[in-house]
Amino acid sequence: MAVDLEIFQYLQNGVAITPQLESQILNDVKFERDNYNSKVANHGVPDRILALLQITEKSKAHKYCKNLTISEFELFLFIQNCHLIGFTHKSKFPEYVPDHLLIADTDTAKLKNGDTKPVSKKLGPLLKERRHINIHLFYRDSEWHCFFFSYDDIVGKEKNHWKNGSHLHYVSFLWPNYTKEQVWDSFDARRTQLSGNLHIRFNPYEYPVLKNPKDYPAPSLGEKPGAFTFDLALASDCGSFPIPSAHVATRGCWITNVSTMK
Repeated sequence: MAVDLEIFQYLQNGVAITPQLESQILNDVKFERDNYNSKVANHGVPDRILALLQITEKSKAHKYCKNLTISEFELFLFIQNCHLIGFTHKSKFPEYVPDHLLIADTDTAKLKNGDTKPVSKKLGPLLKERRHINIHLFYRDSEWHCFFFSYDDIVGKEKNHWKNGSHLHYVSFLWPNYTKEQVWDSFDARRTQLSGNLHIRFNPYEYPVLKNPKDYPAPSLGEKPGAFTFDLALASDCGSFPIPSAHVATRGCWITNVSTMK
């Protein structure tokens, strides 16, 4: 993707793509990718997540999670660096839409003929009733940990269904009634029945509030390959580290390489 974006930019500027230039673009993209991966690896797995992974009793996990807060940046680091401590990571991001709100072929046919009512009547309720959920499973040998959250879970405290506001759900191998396969498959249904999962306070990425839209920094494809162009202003609590645009790994953005457990 990064190579394609770079080539597209050269073409837009009227530059012919020679074999030599294409080779240079490929090398530049690999360099940026390796440099980025090195910076990510240097941050390792956040200490507060490591502490959770080291707990061997369910009751102690309950106690620890009562005072635990995980930021979306920390979840991102765990996703990217879990292999450093022997874990495999799998994610999926299903979206469930009620059958009566699905856009049918008859709706689209009417839309093409200028009749917008069937589609427009469904759009408002669809946005309210659909359910998008983000699932992250980490496992090594017999040990596994699952974090998951929907958009309803991470809204502000005043609208959140949990008294402490934005949160993740957590369940692990310490729950004797579940296997990782059962947990993974449970998300195939709109309503997930995982009783006893823990709530962990969660700080989602936050966007800067700027009065003038022109103040938003525009990423420059001329400085870095497109798929590796990152914007510090798009997320909070990241210091000088060049994290990708918010939600790349945590919410299934198109840039990530998301795999599915078979």
